[in-house]
Amino acid sequence: GSEMCIRDRYYDNVVIKNNVFSNIKGKAINTYNYTNCIISGNTFTNCCEAIDFRAMSMNKQYNGSFYAPTNGSTPKAGGLKANLLISKNKITTDTASGHEAPDAAIRVFGAKVDSAYYANGKLAIPKGNYYVEGVRIENNTISGKANGISLGDVRGATLSNNTITGCKRSGVQIADGSKVTISGGKIQKNTRNGVLVEKNSEAYFKGGRIEKNSVNGINVTKSKISVSNKCIIAQNKSHGISLTDKSKGCKISSAEIKNNSGNGIAMNKGSVLTMTGGTVSSNKKNGISVTASNLTAKKITVNNNKENGIGFSSSSKGTVNSSKITKNKKSGITANSGNLNISSNTIENNKKYGISLAGSAK
Repeated sequence: GSEMCIRDRYYDNVVIKNNVFSNIKGKAINTYNYTNCIISGNTFTNCCEAIDFRAMSMNKQYNGSFYAPTNGSTPKAGGLKANLLISKNKITTDTASGHEAPDAAIRVFGAKVDSAYYANGKLAIPKGNYYVEGVRIENNTISGKANGISLGDVRGATLSNNTITGCKRSGVQIADGSKVTISGGKIQKNTRNGVLVEKNSEAYFKGGRIEKNSVNGINVTKSKISVSNKCIIAQNKSHGISLTDKSKGCKISSAEIKNNSGNGIAMNKGSVLTMTGGTVSSNKKNGISVTASNLTAKKITVNNNKENGIGFSSSSKGTVNSSKITKNKKSGITANSGNLNISSNTIENNKKYGISLAGSAK
C-alpha cells in the first residue's frame, strides 16, 4: 500500500507478480499515483478487495480529506497516464469481513475534486478532474462478494478476455465519465447486472459472452454503448440490454441477443439506439421494447420472441428498414402511439398481426 499524490512524482515501474494473498481484511494491493505498474499472475483468496488502484484519495470520502504532498508542492489537475497492466490474476470468492465495505475485486478510479483543498492555509489540491488513463485488465479470473471490476473516471481502458463469474453485485461497473472497451471474455452468473454502465460513461463491447446474470446483461443509465463483433447476450433474468434515462448515441452492429427472461432490448426514458445488424430472438417478452424513446433499425433479424417482435409505446419514434421480423408469438411490430417509418421489411409468420397500430400511432 502507498499514499501519495504529487503530480509528476510517481511510484514508477513497480512489478507485483506471482504472489499469494489470503485472509486479508482490507485491500491486498492498494496503490496511489503509480505509473508503468504490472500486477500479474497473483492469487487472491478471501481478501476484502484484491486490487485498488487510484489517482488519489477521493474528496467525498474520508470526511473530505486528501493525502497532500509532503514536499510543499502543489499538483495540477489532469489525467494520470498510468500505463497500468493487471493480468492473469486469479481472484476467488472473498468471504472475509473487512474494515471497509468491499466495492470490487479490482477497482480503478480517478477523482473529481469539487472544491480546492487547503492545508495550513495553503492550496494543496486544486479543483479539477484527476482521471486515470492507459489501463489494461486482461485474462483475469474473478469472483467476489461485490463487483468484479469497478472503473470510475477512467479513460481509454481496455478489458480483454476476463472471466467474471458469481459476483454478488455486477460483473463490471463503469461509472463517472469512464470510456472503456470490453473485448472477448465471459461475464456470467453475477447477482446483479453483467455490466452496469452509468453516470455519463461510454462502453464499447467487442465480442464475448454476457449471460445468465440475475438482472440485465447490459444495463445502461444516462450513458452510451456500442456492441459489435458478434457479442452474445443471453439467458439473463431480466433484459438482455436495458437503455434508460436518456442513454443516447447507442449503437449495435453485430450481436446475438437471445433467450433473456424479459425483453431482448428494453429502451426507456428518452434513450436513442441505432441498430444496423444483429439478431434478437427467443426472448420471453418483446424482442425490442421501445418506451418514450427512439429506435432506428436496419438489416436486423427479430424472431421467435414470446410476445411482439418490436413494440413501440409512449410516443416513441421508430424507423425499421430492410429487416426480417418473423415467427413472433404476438405481432411483428406493434405501436399505440408515436411516429413510425416502416419500409422494405420481411414481416411474416407472426401469430397475431404483421403490423398493429392503435391509438395515436401513425
